[in-house]
Amino acid sequence: SNLKGRRWPALVDLTAIPELRTFEESDEFVRIGAALPLSRLGELWPVAQPWLDLFGSPTIRNRATLGGNLATASPIGDGAPFLLSLDAVLHLQSGTDHRTLPLRDFFVSYRRTALAPGELIVSVEVPRPMPALHRFYKVAKRGLDDISTVAAGFSLDRDVDGRITRARIAFGGVDI
Repeated sequence: SNLKGRRWPALVDLTAIPELRTFEESDEFVRIGAALPLSRLGELWPVAQPWLDLFGSPTIRNRATLGGNLATASPIGDGAPFLLSLDAVLHLQSGTDHRTLPLRDFFVSYRRTALAPGELIVSVEVPRPMPALHRFYKVAKRGLDDISTVAAGFSLDRDVDGRITRARIAFGGVDI
């Protein structure tokens, strides 16, 4: 891999670890392994497909993962606004130590996360029931297969009279 002109002497690829490629659904949650390819996620969880349709090319979706997208802590990453608007929680592990962390507490500053040294994202969990309305929007210079200029995730629930009872809104690519 070439990043800023550097060559790495070794590359560790976690995508072959079966425990990181899981997908589980229950009445309480949807849990997505951190190394599950995004193209596979779209097959398993149709809720994600509208978001995935805006996420890079098919080639990128075949290799990209939620764990990688979140761990880079890119302010223009598409995963964070999508998952923040769904109130996602991360399952983290270091050795035999496990912890859960709401995604809203994961990003601590520009390109910095709450991951401890040696800690990995094992899975992303989205609570159920899903919001009644969920949308993801993206603006990019070259259309759909590009890095976001701005991205937004919106989720809301309404009561029987149409009043909003719960709303979650998340943006990427903006400075506050």
